Amino acid sequence: YYSNKLARLYLTAIEDIMGGNGVAAALRLAKLEHLIGNYPSHTLDCHFSFEDFAAVNQAIVEMYGPQGTRGLCVRAGRASLRHAVAESGLMAHLPDAAFQLLHLGARVKVGLNTLADVLSKLSDQEVKLEERAGDLVCVVETCPECWG
Repeated sequence: YYSNKLARLYLTAIEDIMGGNGVAAALRLAKLEHLIGNYPSHTLDCHFSFEDFAAVNQAIVEMYGPQGTRGLCVRAGRASLRHAVAESGLMAHLPDAAFQLLHLGARVKVGLNTLADVLSKLSDQEVKLEERAGDLVCVVETCPECWG
């Protein structure tokens, strides 16, 4: 499960992009009408199922097609991350001068490790970052996209 807070951030972010009517249509298509105008509470309780998350994303694919969905989800992901960082103070070190002096590879590694930690703590996902032959690989043991 995702935390209610993370689910709320995601739904709010896609609403910013799709508009209220667009999100309502996606929620109807996903058979999640009970969420229209009633997003999950702003708590860290993990009650938003991976199945429901996958259903929302599948509905968006059906509405916008693969190309449109990709752009929308990238924008929604960025907006969700911005909201999460602003609210939680997580990744507060990213704009620090010392952090900015690190080379790009080190900054990417710190950022991805922090993101993996956040997702692991705010959901039932098991996310970790591994290095394999000089590459960074993000491993998601419990993938919400594959769930539904």
